[in-house]
Amino acid sequence: MYVKGEKVVLHQIPSGIFHKGIVNLIGNGVVLDPVTLRKECEKVASMGVDVKKNLFIAERTNLIIPTHVRWIKQQNLQRAMKRLVLP
Repeated sequence: MYVKGEKVVLHQIPSGIFHKGIVNLIGNGVVLDPVTLRKECEKVASMGVDVKKNLFIAERTNLIIPTHVRWIKQQNLQRAMKRLVLP
């Protein structure tokens, strides 16, 4: 989406964050990456949006932490290696 003529790509934050008076909630059922969320919050805040007032996270939101990401990558690599057929 474009905000003030600048292209903004959001993966974790709802796009409603740019609308004044709108409460934005990241709810349960979402897998939230805190590293990505922080980067997006910094980007949105640099555009003049008060993220602390307009963005809320549900208590039951699922988190994926860097350890999970590394573990998933390792599991995918192991699966790929098992499928590899060598002559």
